[in-house]
Amino acid sequence: MAVHTATVVARTDEVATDLVRCAFERNESAFRAVIEEGQRSGEISPGRDSTTLAAMLQNTVMGLRRAVRVADDADRPARIIDAVIDSL
Repeated sequence: MAVHTATVVARTDEVATDLVRCAFERNESAFRAVIEEGQRSGEISPGRDSTTLAAMLQNTVMGLRRAVRVADDADRPARIIDAVIDSL
């Protein structure tokens, strides 16, 4: 819902924009926490910037939510997810 709201009312409705921004920040914060846990366990390189990786994941999720609606290849989302995970 936040992705759709961001697409429709971005910057035209200040309250909606703030709510969407908060939702995105919460998601990125959750991604960052998981990434940092992976860095501590050695699953993700500690040299990678967790904030940037979290933003990448957030943007991937937003893009996938749109792409799956029109994808003609049912396996494409899974391949994208695999590629993103491999990039970590």
